[in-house]
Amino acid sequence: MVIKIKDFIHGSYGVLHEEGEECAYEILKYIDDEDILLDFGGVIAATSSFLYPIISEIIMEKGKAAIEKVEIRSNNTIRKNFEMIKNGELRRAEKE
Repeated sequence: MVIKIKDFIHGSYGVLHEEGEECAYEILKYIDDEDILLDFGGVIAATSSFLYPIISEIIMEKGKAAIEKVEIRSNNTIRKNFEMIKNGELRRAEKE
C-alpha cells in the first residue's frame, strides 16, 4: 500500500503533529494486511513533530515489529530523521 504524504500536509513541508497523526491513522488501517510505502514525493522536509506521531502510533498500537513493515521513499534528510526517530522509539519500547 502506497500512502502519499502530500495527501496529509499543506504545501511541501510536513510540520504539524496533527497531520502526522492523520497519516498514522491511515497507516493503521492497512498495516495488519499490507506492507506500507510512505511516499514523500514533493515533500521538501518533515519535522520531528510530523514524523514522531507516525512512528510512535504504529509502535504503540501494533508493536515493534509493525514499524518494520513501513518503508519510505524520500530525500536523504527525511530518511535520516525518520530512522533516527524510529530507532529511538524502538529503544524506548524495549525498556518498557
